[in-house]
Amino acid sequence: MKKLLLILIILFLSIGIFVIGYLKNLPQFAKPVGIVITAKNDRLQSNINTFMESQKTGNELGADNYHCANHIYGYDKQYAYAMVYCSGLVTKSNGKMEQGSAFSIPTRLEYKLPDFQIVSFKQQGDDNSNPSLQQLFPKQLYDLAIKQTALPELQQFDKEIKSKIKK
Repeated sequence: MKKLLLILIILFLSIGIFVIGYLKNLPQFAKPVGIVITAKNDRLQSNINTFMESQKTGNELGADNYHCANHIYGYDKQYAYAMVYCSGLVTKSNGKMEQGSAFSIPTRLEYKLPDFQIVSFKQQGDDNSNPSLQQLFPKQLYDLAIKQTALPELQQFDKEIKSKIKK
């Protein structure tokens, strides 16, 4: 009887340790600050573009004509959750323009009310020093971000950038 009780205790503890380990490895999604709003917000969208364009350093993305566009998945009382796309056009020595590097990445942007002034941003990273997308986005917006890959406004922006290239 004592052996059976000991086996049951060991089994119970083993299962408990396994469950705790499993739960620790589940993705921890960001908690929204209040209610998440998914309605269009032109002012916030414009402020995101202006802020992201101001973050360009050096000429790695094109010194001339650097522009950003975004698709806002949603926002709460403190953060906007968006796909940000930035691209630069470079003027070559022969006067012709060509597209420089571009990037598109899900981004969480912190803002101040009442005018939605962007104060900082975080983007997902490939290493442990940067947060994962789950840590940046609430679950409902994370699901949108990984499912919506063809975003019409970003495709239109890309067409506009390419139309500015002088042949």
